[in-house]
Amino acid sequence: MRSGHDDVVVPGRSSRDLIAALTAVGLAFTGTATLGAAVPKLTEQQYGVGYGGIFVAAFMLSTVAAQLLMPSILTVLSAKASCLLATTGLICAPLVYLQPMMGVALLVTALRGFCFGVITVDGPLLTAVHSTTAGRGRAMGIYGFATTIGAVVATPLGVSLVDDAHGLVVLMSGSLSFAAWVVCLTSLAPDRGGSHVRVGVSVMVITRSRGYLVPFFLIAAATGVTLSYVALLTPTHAAAALLVGGIGKSLGRFIVGPFAHRHRIRTAMYLALSLSLVGQVAIASAADSVSVVPSAFVAGVGSGAVASVALIATFASSEDHEFASCSTAWNLAFNGGMAMGALGCAAVLFLTTYRGVFVLTAILVAAGMFIFMFGREARQTP
Repeated sequence: MRSGHDDVVVPGRSSRDLIAALTAVGLAFTGTATLGAAVPKLTEQQYGVGYGGIFVAAFMLSTVAAQLLMPSILTVLSAKASCLLATTGLICAPLVYLQPMMGVALLVTALRGFCFGVITVDGPLLTAVHSTTAGRGRAMGIYGFATTIGAVVATPLGVSLVDDAHGLVVLMSGSLSFAAWVVCLTSLAPDRGGSHVRVGVSVMVITRSRGYLVPFFLIAAATGVTLSYVALLTPTHAAAALLVGGIGKSLGRFIVGPFAHRHRIRTAMYLALSLSLVGQVAIASAADSVSVVPSAFVAGVGSGAVASVALIATFASSEDHEFASCSTAWNLAFNGGMAMGALGCAAVLFLTTYRGVFVLTAILVAAGMFIFMFGREARQTP
């Protein structure tokens, strides 16, 4: 069978193209991370309590809409071309948060989410088609590291600058990151749209991988809560918690790739879910004490590892022509979960405290572990 990799990779350029693709996607995710925790704080300062979660949910739901459309879009446009088109909205949109009209800000937030959704599907796809089959698992681990390492500095820096009333600096930094990644993306060899995609999201991909995707969805919901409200749960230690949480997530995404290659994928998922559960319980227990910082690190390692294991398992069980569906299915679980977590948090916040929200988050993670333990598909995974 002729692979999508053979269709798109120019001989002698695969390593250089893989590096360029990973750098480009890493810069795009860094720009989003800069705004990720800062925009909820900006919107809550501007419009009132609870609106931060609504803006995060609008961003993530529109991201999911883009991801659903991407398999069809990729039959017309190449991954590289669709990435370049999405950049326009990402560069200009952040500046809208300087104006007072909530409706306009919410609409532009949805546009940002749609453009980001394009990139989230193209990222794993570009990584897969510019890597060899034997090295794909490791490449996916590096992809996870590239997409999260920028958040290590960008997310807590964005929160700190907002606290110091430097919102314009945060917004401009996000725009500049998106502009910088275009330079890397343009150096990629051209790829042909449609050679590695099937119109629509393959039901078979989701069916084969649901034992990993469903728990991952719940962990992503917990991540959505943490991203939106850890700065409000612990104002004193928010920057430090986000910093070490980002470090932990990057390490989890990177380390679990080689681990899953040497050991069973199922074993790696058990360990990742266990770390995530311990971390979320510790965050809920710590509240505004300094112990929230190491708790965030453990939760970050766990959630990052879960994300990489789910991505590796999804691609490993699929054919080359299903790569777009693999990327879409994984991203739907991630961003759909993030949106559910943020929106659910905004809803229950009127009934409980920030600490109560994180208790519910720990319960979500426990449910994910339970589903994975008794899921038939996960038990059949080598």
